Amino acid sequence: MVAVIFDRDGTISNSMLGVLEAFGRFLIEFLGASSDISEKAMRENLGASLRTHLLRILAFSKKEISEVEFSRLIKKCDGVLHEEIIVALLFKDAVDTLPSLKDLGYDLCVSSGMLEEQLIQVVKSKGINNCFAFILGAKNGF
Repeated sequence: MVAVIFDRDGTISNSMLGVLEAFGRFLIEFLGASSDISEKAMRENLGASLRTHLLRILAFSKKEISEVEFSRLIKKCDGVLHEEIIVALLFKDAVDTLPSLKDLGYDLCVSSGMLEEQLIQVVKSKGINNCFAFILGAKNGF
């Protein structure tokens, strides 16, 4: 058996630019971070968790907030980014290639740093969930 693992963002789905822009707007609106700080922090930490991104932004901007405020901030930001990810289009090559690879007998996996239940929702909304043997996202607390 041969498995092929795909990262969702930037490989299957064309969501990267929209996510970067939405994250920047979020940071400016909710943390008062400058666009330079938000873009620099996001690009330097691609692949990191949302929690890690926000902690680094807070450190860059020398802001301190309580753990309760931080939890609310993560939840709000996650919602903003998820909305952007849901509307992002799949790359045409992904639409054509995934079913072909599955038909050739490959076990396909899609992976993402987003929460697993959100990743499943995104994959289902794109109509490609039946292409994957495994859908692997982050778990709460991880």
